[in-house]
Amino acid sequence: MEDFGRGCRCWELSSCFLIHGMHKHLLRTRKCTARTTDTADTLYRGIINTFGSYQAYYETTLLPNSSASSISWIGSIQGFLLLMVGALTGPLYDAGYFRSLLIFGSVMLVLGQMMLSLCHEYWQVLLAQALCIGIGTGALFIPSVAILSTYFSTRIGLAIGIAASGSSFGGVIYPIVFHNLLPKIGFAWTTRVLGFLILVTMIVPNVCMRVRVLPPKSRSLLDLKAFLIPAYSLQVAGFFCGFMGLYMPFFYAQVYALERHITNESLAFYLLAVMNSTSTFGRKYPFPTRHT
Repeated sequence: MEDFGRGCRCWELSSCFLIHGMHKHLLRTRKCTARTTDTADTLYRGIINTFGSYQAYYETTLLPNSSASSISWIGSIQGFLLLMVGALTGPLYDAGYFRSLLIFGSVMLVLGQMMLSLCHEYWQVLLAQALCIGIGTGALFIPSVAILSTYFSTRIGLAIGIAASGSSFGGVIYPIVFHNLLPKIGFAWTTRVLGFLILVTMIVPNVCMRVRVLPPKSRSLLDLKAFLIPAYSLQVAGFFCGFMGLYMPFFYAQVYALERHITNESLAFYLLAVMNSTSTFGRKYPFPTRHT
């Protein structure tokens, strides 16, 4: 497993769990917004976390001549673009381009997933899954996070905790669908089924999701003065170090289990779903139940 640590450059996913920070508590006060946000949030996390299943399939079948390190670059770039593009789209959201970002991100997600079904070479997969889907999730990232503050003035931490407890739902559903359909209809149509699932579920937030209040003024693209705040800089450094290796298991658990003959192929493909489902408790209970 020499490529295990070297190949999984996934620290860039350090903040993506925040993308789920609104849906279940919003159900009590803004039912339409809760349902649409829940739908979008499940897609983002599910798509990113499903890459562990793709990693195993690429190594054994689709891209057997590519190393594990090279293949993991696909998921790592995808995760990097989630945050990098998200940082760039923040000012666009502040300027009132919420609908444009939502539509653009949805189109890129569906387009990338559909094009992935036609891929046979490494560079093709890199373009479709890493770049196209990565840019799409990045365009949707900030709107899904920023809209939370427009619906809550108190107990935002509780809302994030409850919402984050459901964020692993997509990471459970997508790997199971991928694993069960793959031997029956093949890689191309399995990927298309996931693409149609993304298309159908993204219709809901595109139709219903609305911003209640925009920021009073647009922020600058890069605010370096924020790093002069010790607490903020320390938190950023902590996230960087903590998440540098956090997603290695999500990428390599299935491959590792198969290579070391820890379990059979059928059970190995369910490891990712099990990991995502058990993370529900950790997402929910660390958050306080009362605060303003």
